[in-house]
Amino acid sequence: MIQKAITNNIVVQIKYHSFYKNEITLRAIEPLGIYFTEKAWVVVAFCKLRDEIREFRLDRVLEIRFTSQTFDYEDEFNLSNYFSKLINPS
Repeated sequence: MIQKAITNNIVVQIKYHSFYKNEITLRAIEPLGIYFTEKAWVVVAFCKLRDEIREFRLDRVLEIRFTSQTFDYEDEFNLSNYFSKLINPS
């Protein structure tokens, strides 16, 4: 579902369990990319609740559904550039 949302610029709603805060929140996200760590799949998305790009571990997503909304991300999103900015913020 996440890959389809990324490919088609579909806003998805997730019920997400924050491990650190031990809380469950509903989030509308605009998925931009997905990657695998040694422990879990992670989606990089624009979070409408926090109004910024955030990362969400897919093993902490309790529910997911497509919305009828689509999005246009201003910039061409690229995971390599995203990681480069994390390592070398300007």
